[in-house]
Amino acid sequence: MAIIVSSITRTHSPWRFLFPLQSYSQALSCGITLVVGLFVVTLGLHLVDAAEPSIAILIGSAAGGSATLYGVLPGRMCVRDSSNEAAEIIHHYIVKSRYRNVEAHTNSYRYTAGRWPLLWWTENNVTITVLSQSELSIEGPLIGLLQLKTLLLHRAE
Repeated sequence: MAIIVSSITRTHSPWRFLFPLQSYSQALSCGITLVVGLFVVTLGLHLVDAAEPSIAILIGSAAGGSATLYGVLPGRMCVRDSSNEAAEIIHHYIVKSRYRNVEAHTNSYRYTAGRWPLLWWTENNVTITVLSQSELSIEGPLIGLLQLKTLLLHRAE
């Protein structure tokens, strides 16, 4: 039987489209990244042209840098597979993405990103719930779910 992956549903409230920050730690790490990033862009522009950099370029850099906040908004998808091939693919993806298991229950597993301390947001957590012997529910950041869905569908072909 082929792997069947549901569509990804957003599990956040609509006002998150206007204000995507979800926690203090996320705001802090984004603020640090933004300040360092804008400093590097300003320095780079100053080295290329000694004239004062355009405010439009700096605002564009800030807007572009905040795009990652929309990628970590929460979502959910379900995966059905009677051969357990999907579970192996998901496990390989979790390990390759350097997530670490932080909580395990009878039918639920929670993973957190272990790559960079600056990105240890709870918003990056992935929770896999075993709904039945052949069905899993996966909750996590939208960008991660999209990558996992693409991988699962590619392997299912």
